[in-house]
Amino acid sequence: MKKVIRAVSLLLLMAGMTGNAFAEENENIVRQGAIRGRVIDNGKQILPGASIFIENLKTGVISDVNGFYTLPNLKPGTYTVKVTYVAIAPLK
Repeated sequence: MKKVIRAVSLLLLMAGMTGNAFAEENENIVRQGAIRGRVIDNGKQILPGASIFIENLKTGVISDVNGFYTLPNLKPGTYTVKVTYVAIAPLK
């Protein structure tokens, strides 16, 4: 009986230490976000193939056939997004 109690106690102790290790790992995870949107012009026309770019991160994407885009895996913060389209002059 003592062996069973000792084995169960050891198992519970090990489980408790493992749970703390996972909790510490989760505290170090940085939350990631995304910028999502749709590119349209002043006449509400969809702009497929528009370039969406964050200059300071040197990353960007192209809008899909319906004008939608997603810039994933961004750290929390403020970003300046530049959108260009072949047929339209960039805004300054």
